[in-house]
Amino acid sequence: MANLIVDAVEQTKVGVATGINAISRVIGGALGSQVLASVILAHAALNGLATDQGFTIGFAVAAGAVGLAFLVALAIPVRGERDASAMPMAAARL
Repeated sequence: MANLIVDAVEQTKVGVATGINAISRVIGGALGSQVLASVILAHAALNGLATDQGFTIGFAVAAGAVGLAFLVALAIPVRGERDASAMPMAAARL
């Protein structure tokens, strides 16, 4: 994923782009885990333990989120080929 981000932005903006990617991943992981925990515990038994139904619904919600993320990823526009002057120096030497 990091290589896709580095290739998609100008060389002067690589630090900002990778930083935003890292922040997005952390926030997404935190929110996703809390939503999944909420769904599982919403279907807890009277003794407070999670049930099979809670896990099944939780995994269905997670699968739906993955499907939505896949559709969003398909909507990302593809950049055209860059000329050699726009490539980083290390890549241009190859």
